[in-house]
Amino acid sequence: MSIISVQEYKDYIGSTSNKDDVKCAMLVDFVNQFIIEYCNTNFSTTVATDVRCSASTPNTVLLPTAPVHSIEALYTISDSGEKTLVAPEDYFLDSKAGLVNITNFKVAVSMRTWGISVDYTYGHLDIPTPVSLAALELVTHYKKREFNSSKTINTGESISFPKPTPLPMHIASLLDMYKVL
Repeated sequence: MSIISVQEYKDYIGSTSNKDDVKCAMLVDFVNQFIIEYCNTNFSTTVATDVRCSASTPNTVLLPTAPVHSIEALYTISDSGEKTLVAPEDYFLDSKAGLVNITNFKVAVSMRTWGISVDYTYGHLDIPTPVSLAALELVTHYKKREFNSSKTINTGESISFPKPTPLPMHIASLLDMYKVL
């Protein structure tokens, strides 16, 4: 899933011309990938299967990706590697943080020794509005960006431009809310 499309960008800037669509498509693709890498998260839903985790605290497991929409299956792992299904009433999920809290003492004890395996769905159901706005603004930033480090003017003088920033502060502030460390 893309964060924004060329048509969304054209709607944002009020353009109906197809003249710069190829250049715009390359910038949009770059910005979509840049934001995913900057935030270290994919903004679409994904199913993760057989993810091995260990307890981060005695009764809690931190899943490697969030937000988590659902847990399809949670298994404890025995010393022989055998998996045993954990009943949904023996744990609850803090979906925003990606934390699984084990409520059954027997499950928590067995989990602490050999860990658990989880099948779950994570990601964003919809692209968050601040992320879409950041993408639109970043395409505009790169489209207007002066790529030359200097320019000669009519009098023969050379003017040096300051080094452009790859990510302006107002865009970074929108994306930092969704950055996974």
